[in-house]
Formats: sequence, structure tokens, C-alpha cells
Amino acid sequence: MAALRGEPVDRVPVSLWLHNFATENSAETLAGETVRLARRFDWDFLKPQSRAQCFAEMWGLRYAPSNERATQYTVTHAPLATAADVRRLEPADEGSGALGEQLRALAMIRKAVGPDTPIIWTVFSPLMILPFLLAGGRAQAVALMRSDPTAVDHALAAMVVTLAGYARKAVESGADGLFYATNMATRELSSAEECRRFQRPYDLSILHGVDSAPFNLLHVCGRACSSTSSSTIRRRR
Repeated sequence: MAALRGEPVDRVPVSLWLHNFATENSAETLAGETVRLARRFDWDFLKPQSRAQCFAEMWGLRYAPSNERATQYTVTHAPLATAADVRRLEPADEGSGALGEQLRALAMIRKAVGPDTPIIWTVFSPLMILPFLLAGGRAQAVALMRSDPTAVDHALAAMVVTLAGYARKAVESGADGLFYATNMATRELSSAEECRRFQRPYDLSILHGVDSAPFNLLHVCGRACSSTSSSTIRRRR
């Protein structure tokens, strides 16, 4: 936390996160694996690796979980196929279902590691979640942004209600801030104008709710970065 404040430190703070697909399928196994790694390596802060699909599960994504450490889940049902489907998306209860399970994992991790280890908690941008819900993935999401932008706006606004509430509950449950992720804010997928419309306002609606948290981190994933490269965006108190 001294490093985040720009104060002198005795060493560079170090952490690491990675997918273990076999342990992401329940609150108990996610918490157990996170705590195991924390105790084994004595990380300076923790970024528990929530399963990537947990957000889309709130709006109907179905999948077959993996029991193998390095093998991803398999999608069995993508709930949205058309622009009309996208227009029907409504907010979900952030304290239930897959997100409620994630909050239980956070509470277990915080209890196990105590109050002094910083934890940043994963939240995906609404625009990152949308391709998980569409049968055509990112390509269909980009096409809809250009052919039916009002439908996309409706879906993103519905997701913001859920994600903003989830972000606040995560901080209330013991997180020191967010690991806020997007993989759509790249020149390959979005123009600057599209980012201003579909990315920035919805992201800020979520981030403003936790801007007093001491440790918020922005993860912008694209072709030129690995899945773990990121940059801090914390606002000093």
C-alpha cells in the first residue's frame, strides 16, 4: 500500500495470478486455491482468479465446467442470437447466482488471509461481457455496435446496474479495490468514437462507485499485451 501511495518501500511488491480451471467452479475451491497460493508464495497482494464466464452466467450463459487445470470450460449455450435478444437484456441481482458465489469466495479469502493483505477483485466491463453472451462472440458484438447501437446501449446499461452493485458489494465484503478488465478497447475492435460511446460512460458508472477504494487496477487486454499486463488507475484519497 505504501507503493501505491508513492512512499518509500523496502522491496517491490509482487503478486501473480493464473487460471486453474479445475478450481474455479465453486466458492470453496476458488477460495482454497487462492489461499494455498498466498501461503505458499507470500504474495504482497492477491488477485483471486474468478472464472471468466461468471458474469455472463448472470444473463443465461451455460457451460460445461472443466476438471483439468489447464483446460478451459466449454460453452453449451450462448443466450443471445439477435439484436432483439440484446434489447431484451435486463439487470440481474448481483447478490445471487454466480456473482453471489464469487462474493462468498471473497469473504472466505478475506477471513483466511486476515485484514492486512490487499485484495483486488475482478469485474469485467459490460462491453467485455457482451461477446460472452452472443453466439457470434466479439465479431457479432462489433457488428451490432455498428448496425444497432441503441440495442447495445440498452444491454450495456442493464449490465451496469448489476455490475455497479456487485463492485460496491465486493469492496464492502473486503476487497481493497477492483481489477477492472476490458478486451474490447483496442484499435482492432473499436474506434475512438465507439470507445467513447460504448466503453467509457459505462465503465465510469461502475468505477465511480468504488473510487474511494485505495487499490483499483485497470486491465486492458489486446493483441499487444499478455493476459496479465495491466496499469494502475487508482485515485489518491
